[in-house]
Amino acid sequence: METSAGHTSTGQGSSDPSRVSPAQLAAPLLGGSGDRFGRPDRRAMLTTGWVLMGLLGISVLIGLLVQAPCLNGGYELPRAGFRMCQSPVALAMTGEYLPDSAGRITTGLSGFAPLTYWFVVLMTTVGASTAEAMGLLLVVNTLALAALGAGVIALARALDFGGRSTPRSVSLSWTAAAFVSPVIVFSMGQSLDAVGVALAVWACVLLSGGRSTGSLLAVGALLAASVFASPLGAVVLVGVLVTAARDRGDLILVVAGTAITVGLLVLADGRLTSRLTVWLGDAVDRGSIASVLLAQDWAEESTLATGLLVVWTMVVVALAALAASTMISAPAAAEAAVTPADTDTSQPARDRIEHLRGLERGDRIAHLRQMVLALTAMLGASVLLAPGSSTTMSLWLLPFAALAVRRLSVLGFWFVAELAFAIAVPLSDVAALDSSIGLSDLWMGLIVLLRFFAVALIVAFAVDDLLRSGRTRTERIRRSLVA
Repeated sequence: METSAGHTSTGQGSSDPSRVSPAQLAAPLLGGSGDRFGRPDRRAMLTTGWVLMGLLGISVLIGLLVQAPCLNGGYELPRAGFRMCQSPVALAMTGEYLPDSAGRITTGLSGFAPLTYWFVVLMTTVGASTAEAMGLLLVVNTLALAALGAGVIALARALDFGGRSTPRSVSLSWTAAAFVSPVIVFSMGQSLDAVGVALAVWACVLLSGGRSTGSLLAVGALLAASVFASPLGAVVLVGVLVTAARDRGDLILVVAGTAITVGLLVLADGRLTSRLTVWLGDAVDRGSIASVLLAQDWAEESTLATGLLVVWTMVVVALAALAASTMISAPAAAEAAVTPADTDTSQPARDRIEHLRGLERGDRIAHLRQMVLALTAMLGASVLLAPGSSTTMSLWLLPFAALAVRRLSVLGFWFVAELAFAIAVPLSDVAALDSSIGLSDLWMGLIVLLRFFAVALIVAFAVDDLLRSGRTRTERIRRSLVA
């Protein structure tokens, strides 16, 4: 009788396999929530994880092959531009500059990125050649991307991808969307942003686990270190602080870890303020709307840079406020547990405790998903509105967008736009040397607009899902506790 009853309860919520359509079977692999007819055990999950890391390895290998022609033959222009392997780090090592053109930073070191600058200084100090410095950069980025891949899988598991808590969970296989992007291929030889992204993702993983004092301090330390890789690390920091704001103690510990790490890094390099001033004076670079307008001589660089920085800040603050209102206004399961059902003495105490534990776990998953959605919206808005929007900036958006926006057509469109953009940038630099070859400013502008539209779609879907998740989460907790 027990076996029969257990079999019956397990079969609830699933349809007859003989009536299953191919669309229902494929839905979990395409980011949907189709019915599951078999639960993956630990061995199956481990196998899936290794397959996903293998896909990431293929993307990394392609990225290394893209850099191979320049490692062997040099990074001089226009040769490096035609072979898609030019690198701002290589330019900094050789002391060369990109051709002077509207909407382009000639040094190639775009953005406020002390980590990449420290790397160049270190390689120059030890007397390394350009090929040796680029080889070490590729090794470091390969290790960082491996850590990033493991972090994305861990974060997906924390979001209950491939989980057992619901019969309509998303397959862990969907995580492959974060590993097969051209953003990984073309960002490997550009900077050390991969290190910053890996630190940011692992900070989110630590936040999703048991929130001990040490782990929360580590979250702040990792995020502070990521800020020194790119300004987008500060955007992730804001999103995580909004997530931790529901518990004042958690918030204080994350802020403390951040402050300690920032203080130590400032002691190591006290020129951060002057470095920020230099960046603000020459902030417009390829990929931004400002670069398109400057290429057509429709505005002045200083006006555009200042305006975009103001709008960028306002939009990020507005999205952070929206995320805070959505997360904090939705009650936690423990806070909402005081309901008329608590006075029902006919329900066994043990069942009631298990019921509340299940609600709390579901509430943590929903809260974590809201954090990923908020980070996707804020990072996507940063890619759209930053004065310079390179492929490495899209690398910050990639892991969060792949986990938050589970729509294959939207991500596929974005990947195609990023591929076109990554190819167009070096060809546009070649055209600045010789207008008879390379890519004209008109085509460059069209590709930038195509990428702008693709990222805007991701932001729109993330904001829409964030608003829906807040209402759904509140209704689910109330309904489950009253039931």
